[in-house]
Amino acid sequence: MDAGLKPKSDIKIVTSKEYHLKALKNDEVDGWGRTLHRYESSMQQEGASESDYRLLAKGIQLPHDVFIASSQLEPMLVDEIRDRMLKNQDRLLQAILSVPRFTSKFKGATLARANDSDYEMIREVYKAMGEENFIK
Repeated sequence: MDAGLKPKSDIKIVTSKEYHLKALKNDEVDGWGRTLHRYESSMQQEGASESDYRLLAKGIQLPHDVFIASSQLEPMLVDEIRDRMLKNQDRLLQAILSVPRFTSKFKGATLARANDSDYEMIREVYKAMGEENFIK
């Protein structure tokens, strides 16, 4: 959006559950957008270099991943869960890092309270894509 692209008319978004370079390598797509750690991991898996798949741009730092609680839970219970998670973050992060596919993404991670305003940029992107119902 910052470059002037209109998501609904200037590009066609193709989603995939695969995080490797197959679609780009097979000329099924012209470009590929992923998190930096997935780009680096895919490059390593393919034995590729930046000259094979140029990194065109890095976006701004997105807000961190979040744990989300149901709006049906009592606020006091949500506070209790959050407090326990923060108090026991070493154990939680150990458990997350024990899953091989999460090791590179969450290495060096910490848990912190989320600030709702940090996610406004995400809401704006969903609105630009015509997906405002997803964020209500």
